Amino acid sequence: MRGLYSATFGLLAVLQVNLLAQLPVVQGNLTSTAGDRLSILQVFPDSVPWVSLIFRAENQNGEALFGLKSSALTVEEDQQPCTIIDFRPLSAGMPLVVNMVLDQSTSMYFDYVELNRLNITPLDVTVDSNGQFLFPKSYTPPLIQAKNAIQHFIEKLNIGKDKLGYIGFSNEVKLRIPPTQNKEKLIQSLENLEAAASTAFYDALMVALQNYESDYGMKVIIALTDGNDNSSVFTFDDVVDLSKEKQIPIYIIGLGEVNADSLNVLASKTDGQFFYAPTANVLDSTYQIIQNRINAFYELIYESKNLSASDTLRSIYLGFMAADSTLLYDEATLRLHPELRQRLIEISEQRRQAKNQNNALALLGFISVAAIGAGLVFFTFRPKNQKRIDGLTLLPNPADTITIAKLKRKVKSGKWQVTSQHGHSMFEQESTSSELQLNVGSWPTGTYVLTFTSPKGEIHRANLLVQH
Repeated sequence: MRGLYSATFGLLAVLQVNLLAQLPVVQGNLTSTAGDRLSILQVFPDSVPWVSLIFRAENQNGEALFGLKSSALTVEEDQQPCTIIDFRPLSAGMPLVVNMVLDQSTSMYFDYVELNRLNITPLDVTVDSNGQFLFPKSYTPPLIQAKNAIQHFIEKLNIGKDKLGYIGFSNEVKLRIPPTQNKEKLIQSLENLEAAASTAFYDALMVALQNYESDYGMKVIIALTDGNDNSSVFTFDDVVDLSKEKQIPIYIIGLGEVNADSLNVLASKTDGQFFYAPTANVLDSTYQIIQNRINAFYELIYESKNLSASDTLRSIYLGFMAADSTLLYDEATLRLHPELRQRLIEISEQRRQAKNQNNALALLGFISVAAIGAGLVFFTFRPKNQKRIDGLTLLPNPADTITIAKLKRKVKSGKWQVTSQHGHSMFEQESTSSELQLNVGSWPTGTYVLTFTSPKGEIHRANLLVQH
């Protein structure tokens, strides 16, 4: 566990690897004496040996703490200090992938607090020939208000980066839309919703937890219910276990006569938060509060010094010194995925070969000096597989919408590739041109690596900074 090695930035650029599987994290429950709290939500070992932490910092009222500085943060892995590579609000980089869960049970037509305020007796409400309730124009049912609130949420999405999916439920899951950036599709599905039957809240949450397919990014569930679960196959514990396994926090809105204590425990155990709405009139503002909070998550990328594949468990400590000198901190356990362990083995072998090559070159240099001193003829030696890593320019760089890549010399064919700082492929294309135009307008702000590989194996590489 103590076999620690330092890694160079040059090695990082070559050894980036995308591991899609998220790794289990054991959450802490640690707070400062002032009531502020820091919570690690997800861990992404996306680019060996870089590790990305998603965390939130909040005060005792559950409100986001803004203005955190990397200079006040400390990261340790197995009690060894780690270098912070990057730190920023999540909204500035990594995609946010939200699944909305909406209660469609019949009770979502009745807000008894509002009906009583308007002197409307529920038993006096009639239905039309299609079985739809006929309410006075002064009254807006909770289901309609929830639709409007979610639509406002959708309209404020950063559609170039984030996604939103949708699960509607009553006695069963009635509708499932995987996360998408198609706002029109989402809004149209909301307009077609109708309430029916009873409440299968846990079943809907289980579907939501599995509704992400291969989406990369910070995953969050926002769920609204106005009653107690009375028809689910799955249980409270099933939801908690799957949430922890997938590291997906659940934000829950309880409307009206709900078991607030139970919903609060469920949200807490899944590292989410609970919000109580006594009446549907506050749903829009409640969704807005949640949207502001999840946009205030932070992403921190640190460099792991431990490249040993045998250390399958890594303890991570994240600490922050607040302005009032109180220490906020949390801990997580990183379990190495089998693919990651195999990659670390490959890295160790590459490092060993590079070390042997360097030793050989050093010995050759010593011999050359001795040969020159002896008046002998000496020739330059270059390893057969050594490739040039230059000859590529980007204009403009940084780029906002369009950037043009140019090779310094003409080529007949080759392959262009772009990867994110997390190792995710953003672009790939075979080409017969020495020039490439890239549209980066929809890419998240961040650093990307552009490479051109010739048929002979020559690699030309440049770093691209995208800023919006």
